[in-house]
Amino acid sequence: MLAVALYSNTAVEADDAHPVLRERAREAMDSWRTTIHRIVKKGIERQEIRPEVEADTLATLLIATLEGAIMMSKLYGDNVHIHRAVDYLTNYVNTTVGV
Repeated sequence: MLAVALYSNTAVEADDAHPVLRERAREAMDSWRTTIHRIVKKGIERQEIRPEVEADTLATLLIATLEGAIMMSKLYGDNVHIHRAVDYLTNYVNTTVGV
């Protein structure tokens, strides 16, 4: 989870004044998105993930939800937000993404 928070913090701090930092944050995020794409593709091939699942949409949903939950947990000093997000995403994957 720490690596996720670092991506978010770096991306937020890497405005137009820091193009190199922004590029590194983007590369890290692209790596994470690529990993999710690969998992979805293999899951579809193994008939573990529904074929209509859009890998990029799922990546956005997973990353944005986790990043937001981390931010909220840090802001409020309470990990309940991370737990809620993980519980929701687990249910979503089990009922909507998986076969």
